[in-house]
Amino acid sequence: MDGYILAHDLGTSGNKATLFDAGGRLVQSTVYSYGTLYHHDRWVEQDPAAWWDAVCATTKELLEKTGTKPGDIGTA
Repeated sequence: MDGYILAHDLGTSGNKATLFDAGGRLVQSTVYSYGTLYHHDRWVEQDPAAWWDAVCATTKELLEKTGTKPGDIGTA
């Protein structure tokens, strides 16, 4: 497989996006933080739009920092 693998880990406090080469080696990684709302002692809420913003922002950042073209992600 040629190209790259882009992985997103949407966690409690933010999204960690990581770019790997076809051999599984780390190329670049970045993090985008977002908020968590605590309305009550046992209620936790996040805005799905913040997740999407995080995915878009980190993807764009990784592509720009590494000079990777979108078409190079996930190619076989």
